[in-house]
Amino acid sequence: MWQSQYPPFRQDSVPEINDFNVVRSYRRRGIGTALMDEAETLIRERSVEAGIGVGMYADYGPAQRMYVLRGYVPDGLGLTMNHAPPPPPRRNRQGG
Repeated sequence: MWQSQYPPFRQDSVPEINDFNVVRSYRRRGIGTALMDEAETLIRERSVEAGIGVGMYADYGPAQRMYVLRGYVPDGLGLTMNHAPPPPPRRNRQGG
């Protein structure tokens, strides 16, 4: 999307690729690569950089690997959920 909902991208006018999917039965045929090539070509017409939004569950593994292989790196700002940091995990306060 040209105007990301992720605050750091929105603030810096970084277009975001998110919700990128290839139907499982069509994966490993170069479709995702071709789509990403085209998306990045369009982005280069407007911006010198692109951001990505990707889930962190195992189901997103193929996308995570593809983004890394294409040179995308985390922004270092941690995870977000609905465009905000998720609450920290609850810690067990057992004595010991």
